[in-house]
Amino acid sequence: MAINPFIFGRIVTGEDFCPRPDAERALRSCLATRRNTLILGPRRVGKSSLIFQSCSARPVSRLIYAQLWAVKSLEDLAARMVRGMSSAAATPSMLQRLGGLLASLRPKIEFDPVTGAPSLTLAAGMAASPREIHGVFDALESLSAGGRLVVALDEFQDVALLPDADALIGEIRGRIQRQSDVTYLFAGSIRHRLEGLFTHPGSPFFKAVEVLEVGGLDDALFRNYLRERFERGKRRTDDAFLDSVLDTADRIPSDVQQLCSSLWEVTREKQTLGPADLGAGIGRLIAGRRGTYEAMVHPLTDIQMRVLRTVARRGGQEPQSRGFIEESGVRLPASIKRALLRLSELEMLFNDRGIWRFFDPFFRAWIRSA
Repeated sequence: MAINPFIFGRIVTGEDFCPRPDAERALRSCLATRRNTLILGPRRVGKSSLIFQSCSARPVSRLIYAQLWAVKSLEDLAARMVRGMSSAAATPSMLQRLGGLLASLRPKIEFDPVTGAPSLTLAAGMAASPREIHGVFDALESLSAGGRLVVALDEFQDVALLPDADALIGEIRGRIQRQSDVTYLFAGSIRHRLEGLFTHPGSPFFKAVEVLEVGGLDDALFRNYLRERFERGKRRTDDAFLDSVLDTADRIPSDVQQLCSSLWEVTREKQTLGPADLGAGIGRLIAGRRGTYEAMVHPLTDIQMRVLRTVARRGGQEPQSRGFIEESGVRLPASIKRALLRLSELEMLFNDRGIWRFFDPFFRAWIRSA
C-alpha cells in the first residue's frame, strides 16, 4: 500500500516542492546579486519552502532561517535568531565558534532531549534593549566572512509589534546596510504591516529592498503535481476534479495539500475521485476542527456573524453593495465596515487588494455548512 504522499504544515524541498519557475528565477536573481528582498504573500502560500528551495540550488550560499511569527520581546527575537544560527552550524567546531562570537550575550549549549543535537540558547535577560541586538548581527557579519550568507527572517512584520519597535527597526537597518556579504530575505503575510515597514517614506527600510510577490501556484503545474501523487496510490483524477480541489482550498498550497491528504485517507486504490469524495474529504477536515471553529465564533456579535456568513456564501467583493446588504440583513454600510475590520483583527478575514478573504478556507466551508 502506497504511503500518503501529501505533505503540509512544514517546509519542503526537492521532489516534494511543486515548481514555481517565475518566483524561483526571481529569487535566485536577487540572491546572485545580493539584493535584500521582501517576499510578500499570504500565509501557507509556500514562501518558506521557496526560500529553502532557492537557496538549496545555490550551494555557495549558506542559509540561516529564523521564524519570527508572534515574537514576544527583543530577548525572544535574539533567541530565535541565535537558534537559527545554531541550526546552520554544521559541525561542533562551528557551533563553538558561534558561541565565541556571541560571548557578550552569554550563550549556553543545550542538547535536544530527542535527537541529542546541540544548540545555543541565550541566558535570561540578555538583549534587553534595541542596541543589544548588535551582538547577533555582529556574529552574522563574522560568519559571512569568506563566503556568501543568506539570512531569512520569516513573518518579519511581527517585529513591528514589539516595544520600542521603531528604535529596534532602525538599529536592524543600520546594521545590515553595512554587511555586503550577507543577503537578507524578509518574508511576511500581513500586507499592511509590511507596507508600513518597507514602503512608507518614514521607515528606515524605505526603498531598501526588492519586493517579490508570491501568490498561488500555476494551475497547470499544480494539477500535474497533484495528479502524479494521486497516481502513486492508483487514484484517478481529472482536471475538473482537481480544479474543484484548488477552488475549495483557495489555491493556498499548504491547504491544498492538506485537503488532498484528507482525500487520500477517505478513498481507496483504483478509485476515480469525484464530488462525493471531495465532500467527504472536506467533512473529515472540518470534523477535526469543529471545537476550534465553535470557540472562534462564540464571541462574535450578531452583526459580525451575519457579515462573516455572507462573505462565506457570496465572497468578499463589494461588501457594501446592495446585494451584500440584502443578503446579510445588515442595513448600514458603516456597520458592515466595522464588522469586517473586527473580523480582520481576529484574523478570520483579511483584505486582499479590496477583496475580503478567509485566512482558513476550511473555516469558510464550516461557516457555509453551519
